[in-house]
Amino acid sequence: MRLLLPILMLSLVLGCTKKRDESFVQGQGKDLLEVSQYDGAEFDVETQDKLVDYKENPSVSKSDKVTHAKDSAIARMSAVKVITKADLLGDAPFIALPNQKTGYKIRYVINKDFLVVMKVADKSLIHPQEAAGAMKLDDGRLAVPIVGYPVKGFFNAENVEQNGAKTNKMTEASVNDKANSRYFKVDKNARTLYKLQEKLDIFTKEFFTGADGKSEWYLGQTILAAGGDSSLTGWAMAQEDSQLNALSKVKFTFNHSEMRAISVNQDSRIDISDEVKQVLLLKLPIDWKEYRATPSGTSSFTMTEEENNSIDWEKRSYVKVDFAKAWTAATGELPFRFVDLEVDKDYFSFTVYDPTNNMRFKFSFLRDTGNRNYKAKRLMHEDFEKFGFFNTQKHEITNYEKYKEEDYGKNEFINRYNVKNGEVVFHFTEGSDEKLIPYAAKAAEEW
Repeated sequence: MRLLLPILMLSLVLGCTKKRDESFVQGQGKDLLEVSQYDGAEFDVETQDKLVDYKENPSVSKSDKVTHAKDSAIARMSAVKVITKADLLGDAPFIALPNQKTGYKIRYVINKDFLVVMKVADKSLIHPQEAAGAMKLDDGRLAVPIVGYPVKGFFNAENVEQNGAKTNKMTEASVNDKANSRYFKVDKNARTLYKLQEKLDIFTKEFFTGADGKSEWYLGQTILAAGGDSSLTGWAMAQEDSQLNALSKVKFTFNHSEMRAISVNQDSRIDISDEVKQVLLLKLPIDWKEYRATPSGTSSFTMTEEENNSIDWEKRSYVKVDFAKAWTAATGELPFRFVDLEVDKDYFSFTVYDPTNNMRFKFSFLRDTGNRNYKAKRLMHEDFEKFGFFNTQKHEITNYEKYKEEDYGKNEFINRYNVKNGEVVFHFTEGSDEKLIPYAAKAAEEW
């Protein structure tokens, strides 16, 4: 019994020692946050309705008017209300698709300057203005800075020594960086919203070329309107390309300063990668762009976006297009004014006004998606008179065989539009004669 008593008393002493709480000395330990609980933390986000009073969605063009397909993501994106447990988002604008239960996340990232609140999602869910300078995560998602809170310092906690022994009192010990710290402090009253670069008429190169670089487009040029004194000019310019095709098929090529729409209606033996052998139908001046969060040191960034000019132009992903300086085979280069821009996944068009001739032109591009659920058939010359049929002449290298072949017209083709849903929509410009509408309806019925 005598042996057990000291052991029991020792156990009681140790038990009391374990229960003694460690606490910071007066004036310290306040507002310390644990790095491990914040850095890399992700939170679910459910988006709700658009914020009606928010009028600052990023502009995308310097044209008078921009139209996106109603069902396109960019047309539906706006600042929205959100439900999330990420308290540090606060009331910062969250640009997203409304009423999405999944797809969006909030991630906290700590660098040496800021605790950054970031929006994380697949590229298809990110507004193009934000996607251009977004950070790509290892899993392929994009991360966009939204708001940052200045970091006031990184710290560890050390026991205060007294009479050569460590006590249960703690004191803050400042350290230089996040990697060697357990705690950090932020100034929640000095938040900074991330500032995007203005991006007007910016497109990804991939939009024009396709992911495989092989996209081809149908190009149509239309005279939308002409003043009474421009009727002869309009007749001379017609609505044809340099090969007298009412509709052309093109692909886009790029150099350091231009994007060029070149005809693909060429003999297969002609190397159209050679600029000298290309049939140029339209060219547009471009500036190559790349964006990033402005670096701060080797592993941090500020809350502003900048152009990344350290990348060679060949490796940049974005182009800024100057539609007002369009050159076409039909019009040459004129002092155009950029009027409007329409964009969809596989379509875009732009309208320019020519003050010299008092005319408006629309250039429309429709991607050839290769969706042909019909078989080619032989058609006669009379079929060209039918509504919806257009002819295309493919450029061939002339040789004696062409004149010996009985079927020398094999290089002339009919382009017929295959309307999937049977719906034909006619658009009439302002001032059009309303008497034409019934005839348009009759033409559609007979198609």
